[in-house]
Amino acid sequence: VGTDLDGLYLNSTFGRSVSMNGAGDKVIVGAPTNYQEGARVFSLYKDLSTLYGTTWQPKDSNRFWAAIAVSGRDPIFGGRQIAVVQGGQIYISTDVGNTWTATESNRQWTAVALNNAGGIIAATVYGGRIYVSIDGGNTWNPKAGIGNWMDIAVSSNGAKLTAVASSGIGVESAGLYVSSDYGDTWEIKLGVASFSAVAMNLYGTVQTTVVD
Repeated sequence: VGTDLDGLYLNSTFGRSVSMNGAGDKVIVGAPTNYQEGARVFSLYKDLSTLYGTTWQPKDSNRFWAAIAVSGRDPIFGGRQIAVVQGGQIYISTDVGNTWTATESNRQWTAVALNNAGGIIAATVYGGRIYVSIDGGNTWNPKAGIGNWMDIAVSSNGAKLTAVASSGIGVESAGLYVSSDYGDTWEIKLGVASFSAVAMNLYGTVQTTVVD
């Protein structure tokens, strides 16, 4: 659905690019990415009011924004916003989206998630690996095997991660993979089908996935 705001679009199919912080008073929207039909370039937006998304203003530059996530903790106490760019880098903001710092290498990033405090971050790559940071995005370590990773979810304490992959040649099998040790080891739980999205509650005890 397009709005009257220049460049702001909500897409019900690729809704994982829409995030809200724990308090529910900051809403972040990134551009959806469609690998079959190509991506459009949009600016990154953030809520500038306490009216739960009534007022919006563009932030940062036009890029192939693929996904975004917001920590539950307020930026004053170390909270973060993380956005990934398809074919680009990972961008981090610690000042409610006013400024963004690029980190990691140019990759086909598809999704990003972080724990409640914002210190543990996980991001997925299409045709690549899962990258995890345990220091707020300063350093990143590749985890899991090469796959068409589509989406990822992280529990509140950062220990539990669930990632989903679509099918492809020469990559990890399509399926739903879980880790309970901060991404160090992974176990496939659901296979065969191609998955496109996943979400979990704070504790990782309730999880939901989308099968293509």
